[in-house]
Amino acid sequence: MPQKLSLTSTWNYDPLPALQEQSLAYLVVDISEAAQAEADAAASPGAALNLSLVLDASGSMAGAKIRNLKEAVGWVVDQLSEGDTVAVTLFSDEVRPLLPSTPVGDRKALHEKIEAIRESGGTAMSKGLLVGLDEAMKGRKAGSVSRIVVLTDGQTWGDADRCRELAAQAGEAGIPITALGVGADEDWSIELLDALASESGGDSGYIARPEEIADAFKSTLRLMQ
Repeated sequence: MPQKLSLTSTWNYDPLPALQEQSLAYLVVDISEAAQAEADAAASPGAALNLSLVLDASGSMAGAKIRNLKEAVGWVVDQLSEGDTVAVTLFSDEVRPLLPSTPVGDRKALHEKIEAIRESGGTAMSKGLLVGLDEAMKGRKAGSVSRIVVLTDGQTWGDADRCRELAAQAGEAGIPITALGVGADEDWSIELLDALASESGGDSGYIARPEEIADAFKSTLRLMQ
């Protein structure tokens, strides 16, 4: 008798943007026997997660964007296990390391750090990506699953090539990047975010409204798990 199959699909863009030019889109499809998938989930706690968040905290993130961003990061902290590690790097026209690669333990202290996030300045993504990659490398351990999440609402200032170089380094290290653009798509570069994803073996996504930032983070965490 045929076994029942469990089918799970996740788009990297949700919703898919209507664009005049070509753009990459990815659909991740997981197929497994339903009974076996349930048994595996019950039998194994999963690999430790090593998550490095590289977040745009420039002046344009003020208001609903920064508020929803903080809520989303707080949600991620609450979902991680004590064996997992997390790092948070903020970038504007300068890099502002908020949280070095840290084992999840004192969640109250982590939430206090997150609440301290403030927006200011312009956008220079490569500075944040450099520190975020370094923190992801520090947080790796045998058997762990590593990922960098980059979120921005604007165009980076003249350092797109450097961002691509860092994405290639992340790919060589086996650390994929999830590159997310939030807000009006003309304000940030779809081509650059797609390049960060393709160079690192990760994915990219489009967040239409600030309220959807948490859903994007949840999707990334599910893929890691």
